[in-house]
Amino acid sequence: MIRKRRRIALKILGLTFVILGIVMALSAFSMGNQTGQQVRTKIFAVSIGLFMFGSFLYFMPIFPANIQVVVVTIVSCMLLLEAALETFPYLISDDFANNLLSKYTTEPDGMFIYDINLNMNFLKPNFSTRAYFNRYSWEHKTDRLGFRNPVERSSADIVLLGDSFIYGHGADINQTVGYYMEHLSNYTVANLARQGDCSYEQNYVLNTYGLGLKPRYVIYFYFTNDVHDITQHTKYDTLTEAKIRKFISTPLQNFSFPNQSNIASQPLQDRISKFFKKRPYLFEALRYVDGIWKDAKEPTTNLSLGKGCNLWGCPRDSLPWNYTEKAIIQMDYASRL
Repeated sequence: MIRKRRRIALKILGLTFVILGIVMALSAFSMGNQTGQQVRTKIFAVSIGLFMFGSFLYFMPIFPANIQVVVVTIVSCMLLLEAALETFPYLISDDFANNLLSKYTTEPDGMFIYDINLNMNFLKPNFSTRAYFNRYSWEHKTDRLGFRNPVERSSADIVLLGDSFIYGHGADINQTVGYYMEHLSNYTVANLARQGDCSYEQNYVLNTYGLGLKPRYVIYFYFTNDVHDITQHTKYDTLTEAKIRKFISTPLQNFSFPNQSNIASQPLQDRISKFFKKRPYLFEALRYVDGIWKDAKEPTTNLSLGKGCNLWGCPRDSLPWNYTEKAIIQMDYASRL
């Protein structure tokens, strides 16, 4: 009697896993390109695993006892390793933990949205999350425009432009430059800085959002890697030599800035994609180990544009430097109108 109940319970449990696997496989096929090929592949792989494990449970009584023990042991060890990696990812390395926990992505749980028409990342508006990098953790929260400000601003005395230094990478909001500047002065401050921004993004942000706040002062924080970052945009043809030369030659009064695109969200698919973005952690660990032994095949910068450039800058007569200089001149011109 007990054996019969055990068989029935195993069949029900097995059918449950089989059905769940089929549903997940259908979900993976129905997801759009916005979800990402890697996430869809992982969902499909997990669905196959669930289907196979469910089939094993359904037919488990016909397998020899030693095979049953081996399969159950392997699955149990995988689940324990998965739980350990999720709880203590930094035990492998800080790079591995950063890859798993960083919110600097355009995934559903990431803080960025990529505008394909503008070829630019934007922080998600009205979005909050707990960010992590190199064992530093901080609260990330944006206003309705997608900037890291503690209160909503319809106007501001000072607008700040910059990159992660001004955004406050690794720091809570009450430790940022904008927070201190506002609390040590009688000025209201709007922080429009974002991680990784250079003159390419800052020029757009100021003209599209910053000037609408009617600031008395615009403070542009330059760092030595800003010029080099222009060369990074050539990796994916965000900026080509023709685009850079056109930008440099455009008269100051003729600049125009298109509106940001409206990107529709898919809540259900977002939740599924969010869960499988970094899971299974065992899969990510294998990818990480594999990446140690072979170089990642990433696009390279345009050599003619990046010639002589490094992390600390570019030659004074290079196109990236001239682009940055023209962007600064344009921002100064627009701020004085």
